[in-house]
Amino acid sequence: MNRNILAACLLATIVLIPAGAQTVSFPDDITYDPYFSADIRDGAGNLFRVHNLSYRLPGEEADFFIAPNREDRAKYYFWVTRGSDAGLATYALDFRKIQAIRFLPEDDSPEDILPDGGGYAPSEFTLTDGSVFTGWLKTEGFLGGVDEEFGVRVSLNLAYGTLSTIDFRHTGTYSRCPFCGALFYDTGLEACPFDTTPLLPQNGG
Repeated sequence: MNRNILAACLLATIVLIPAGAQTVSFPDDITYDPYFSADIRDGAGNLFRVHNLSYRLPGEEADFFIAPNREDRAKYYFWVTRGSDAGLATYALDFRKIQAIRFLPEDDSPEDILPDGGGYAPSEFTLTDGSVFTGWLKTEGFLGGVDEEFGVRVSLNLAYGTLSTIDFRHTGTYSRCPFCGALFYDTGLEACPFDTTPLLPQNGG
């Protein structure tokens, strides 16, 4: 089945195909990407329950709403910087490894120096293996997904002070749909939202 036709059918029922990295490919060229969900609070304490979550670069807002299923746009990681006066290291921290992120007040900055170029927020990261560390989260760009309350696409700006917490709804485990092969990092899902097939827990889930 043509992927555009499939996506159009799913959009009609407010079910959305995710897009990005660690894809599962099939002979008919249909691909699925890891499906993440999170509870996100803004600086005013408002809660957004978002699924089909991905990170997008600045300037991609129009693309996100017009052509949301472009695989080259969706990313499933944050840029994180850690270190001290002796040196800073920047790397991509995969959504699969993150349990929660708490944005810290400026007074609680983890280092005395900021990463070069600005655009970073002091943050506390809790990983799925239980470890906790502080570092700097790159805040250029936005989180895109589907707001579960209204069933519409939403973009949440990562600019410092905009968000307070991001809590992923997984513990490092995932489920797989035995029919379409899609991967779901969402402990609240029991059936595939694409074809309603019961999901199979993987890697201890």
